[in-house]
Amino acid sequence: MLSKQPWIKYAPELRFELQQCLDEGRDVEKYREECERIVSMDEGSFEKNMADLGVAGREVNTVSELKEKLAIELGNKMKAEPVSPDYPYVEPSEKDAIFAECASDGTPLKLGLTPEEINDRIAGAWIGRISGCMLGKPVEGIHKDQLEKFLKKHSLFPLSAYLTLAEAQNNYEQGDLPWSPELRRGWADTVSDGAEPDDDTDYTILALKLVREYGRDFVPMDVLENWLGSIPFFAVCTAERYAYKNACMGMLPPETATHLNPFREWVGAQIRADFYGYINPGDTRTAADMAFRDASISHTGNGIYGAMWVAAMHAAAFALTDIKEVVKAGLAEIPTKSRFHEDVSRIIELYESGATYREAFDEICKKYPHSLWVHTNPNAMIVAAALLYGKGDFSKTVCISVEGGYDTDCNGATAGSVIGAFVGKKNVPAVWTESYNGLVKNRVFGFNNPASIDDLTEMTVKLLK
Repeated sequence: MLSKQPWIKYAPELRFELQQCLDEGRDVEKYREECERIVSMDEGSFEKNMADLGVAGREVNTVSELKEKLAIELGNKMKAEPVSPDYPYVEPSEKDAIFAECASDGTPLKLGLTPEEINDRIAGAWIGRISGCMLGKPVEGIHKDQLEKFLKKHSLFPLSAYLTLAEAQNNYEQGDLPWSPELRRGWADTVSDGAEPDDDTDYTILALKLVREYGRDFVPMDVLENWLGSIPFFAVCTAERYAYKNACMGMLPPETATHLNPFREWVGAQIRADFYGYINPGDTRTAADMAFRDASISHTGNGIYGAMWVAAMHAAAFALTDIKEVVKAGLAEIPTKSRFHEDVSRIIELYESGATYREAFDEICKKYPHSLWVHTNPNAMIVAAALLYGKGDFSKTVCISVEGGYDTDCNGATAGSVIGAFVGKKNVPAVWTESYNGLVKNRVFGFNNPASIDDLTEMTVKLLK
């Protein structure tokens, strides 16, 4: 029996399991040939170096019962391989162990804002997430070099505003983009009654609903329950889709994050964490703690760290006046000997050395092939670069984050949200909200659709401790 089900079967993703196990320091290179043979069954394709897997959008693979069975057996065999004793990183996935390896002592930062100023910062964060997501949505998954070439052809480089379908179609030639422009949603001239629904904004609304219904002391199982009762299965992707499916099969966290989930260090948890910073101004430890509880249902290691870093940065953005210190404050809440800490620290080093952000992006591309465009670490590096090189300017920050390519809507949303919390609504140019009229569509059951920024801000403020 054959099936064609994108993002449901494990076999087509076996190459990512191989890469994930290698990243974790497991001796699995010896399984590459067997992995290639299994993926290539049923007319599947295997890219030895994962350098030609394309961009956003998944190929639909034909998968037989035998192929799936063999893939699961090999995947479990690879995950059972021990971590090499020479592996240089310390990357726990348990909360107490994570905090034991971080530099912060958990003391909240001093907060000197009035209630009115906090409200303005929260509104700015919501605007930043929605606007940054919309900026990056039409070019999600593109390589930075192709994006730069496209922008230059249309006299739009460096990026300074939303992209429009009219601009993309003007003098368009096949190959300018990896897809025909009309196949993508989110172009600014096609939006009028609210920003398009997207997982990058759905998850922030979902986190609001979680805390409102389960309280600030929610546990990982509450997060899963909130998902199953609030969003449809096909509204979630990669690691989240595996966790959702595992939960429907009766599994509990943390097994939902590890069972047949080759995407356990991909960017999904990093895009879900903003709200925990919104409701903990200045308290980076509590924000990171909440982010951990959320992330642990679908991610491990660096996938969890990305969420904790983002939540802690948001909390710090309310208290600090130097954006570089905001990035560092977030970094202080994750293990110092992790790949994530090393990668984000490298961006800080490049910035402090005088390298340009384009040079920083070049280094990211050399380290992480574009086939890993949805992995946590390269996207976190792009977000860090955008925040640093944006120098506290909202427009520059979101535009730089999208110019980096990779997961552009995720990075635009995350960088936009942090800088929005840092500068507040009053310092966000109106052009960023006018095109979607301050409204965002969503796929969260029982929630206002579209939801207004004013209402989201008011609901968030009520959940401050």
